[in-house]
Amino acid sequence: MTGKDKDVNEYSKASSRIKRIRYILAIIFIIFVIFAVFSYREDLTVENFRYLMKYVNVKPVTFGSGENAQINFDADSSTVTASFKEDLIVASKTAVKIYDLSSKEILSSDAVLMRPAISTGEKYFAVYDLGAKYVGIYNSFSKLWDTELDYPVYDVALDKKGNFCIVTASKGYTSAVKVYNDNFENMFNWRSADKYAIAADICHNDGTFLAVGTLRSNTSGDMVSSLVLLSTDSASPLATLDFEGEMIIDVAFNSEGRAVFITDKAIRFADTSGKVLSETYFNSGSVRKFETNAEYTLLLTNENLVGKNHTLIIFDADGNTYMEKTVSAEVTDTALSESFVFILGVEDITVVDIKNKKTKTYPSERSYRSVELFDEENVYLVYDGLAVAAGVE
Repeated sequence: MTGKDKDVNEYSKASSRIKRIRYILAIIFIIFVIFAVFSYREDLTVENFRYLMKYVNVKPVTFGSGENAQINFDADSSTVTASFKEDLIVASKTAVKIYDLSSKEILSSDAVLMRPAISTGEKYFAVYDLGAKYVGIYNSFSKLWDTELDYPVYDVALDKKGNFCIVTASKGYTSAVKVYNDNFENMFNWRSADKYAIAADICHNDGTFLAVGTLRSNTSGDMVSSLVLLSTDSASPLATLDFEGEMIIDVAFNSEGRAVFITDKAIRFADTSGKVLSETYFNSGSVRKFETNAEYTLLLTNENLVGKNHTLIIFDADGNTYMEKTVSAEVTDTALSESFVFILGVEDITVVDIKNKKTKTYPSERSYRSVELFDEENVYLVYDGLAVAAGVE
């Protein structure tokens, strides 16, 4: 056999091996698809398949790298942004748009929003006109539902199942919270004639629960902030906790189903029965940022409304102080994942490794306006008409 014949024979054997490998991989893939269809058929949607294909060619990015993915978008004076399933939501006075990491516009919906606001959940996100009457519910590719309420909207929150609540008012009542299921049916309502609802959150945890933060005056004229805990299975509140002389700032559920209630003086963690599990006072600090997620709650305070001297406190799911750090930066925004805190300053970006309790600071290319969590380790740094994707090393 000549050398040429040997080469042909080797090429033939290699080709056969490659074909067999392809057949084996094809069979494994088919078995995987069949298993997935039968095991997770309720979760398999056109949207999920589109997401599977969308990120095949996405390159990872890191802070300090000169090759950051960049998204350009039209912005006006009222534009707000958020991240949803690793895409960037941009809501302006005239439109709601979503861009993927490659800067491709994957949704564009006309809107009339004087003060656009965005709330995100795992299944849907909401865009609403703060202080006006419009609310729209979206997934990544279309507007699914919208409404014009009779009274202004002050807050919207969504749970992981797609249920959502709207904080508004009602005829004869100073406050009303409307709850809708994932089929956009009004499934529950709560009203108050003397309390002003400021914020609310919704949680699905062996039932659907609501935490409503309200404000009223007592007979002496002093402020009273209240945490009202509700279940959609009960006509009466599960509990109402009153705190005199305090001004409510926000309320949120964490992954353990704890209601995290923050005022201008204290942060409290309570279960849905109304039992206060933890209470931490700020002394004289003013609240700059408050966020909660699946595992942690972030509180950033400052002795003054301006300046670089901040105190960062990270709480665990039960309200215990997990870590506390001094942050020296003119903070404009923060983002919290289950592993990192991203602190956006005017001149730099500080990344706190929560697990290892370590901090690293990176110089900022410009004074970004906001930071939106992209995934566990990456964020969008947002400027006027520009978002840069970057993350930890």
